[in-house]
Amino acid sequence: MFFRRSSDVLPVNLEGALAKITKRTVEAFSPEGQEGFLWDDGLKGFGVRAYASGKHVYVLQYKLGGRVGRTSRIVLGVHGKITCD
Repeated sequence: MFFRRSSDVLPVNLEGALAKITKRTVEAFSPEGQEGFLWDDGLKGFGVRAYASGKHVYVLQYKLGGRVGRTSRIVLGVHGKITCD
C-alpha cells in the first residue's frame, strides 16, 4: 500500500513500488534525483525512503484512528548504520 503527501515528489514509476526489502534491493534502489519510497511486500508499513542525495532511511508508516486517522511515519535508522538483514 502506498501513501503520498503533497510534499512528496515521486516519479510515476515508483508509485506503489513493492519488493522484498534486502540490503541488495535497498542499495540498488535509486529514484534518480528525486525522493521515493520502496515498501516491503511482506511486512505492511515497513519501507525505505530514498532521498535525492542518495541517502536511504528505513521507515515505519502507520495510521491510527481508522479511515479518518492521520498517517504518520517513524524513521527507524539510516541504511549503512543498520540493515534489514
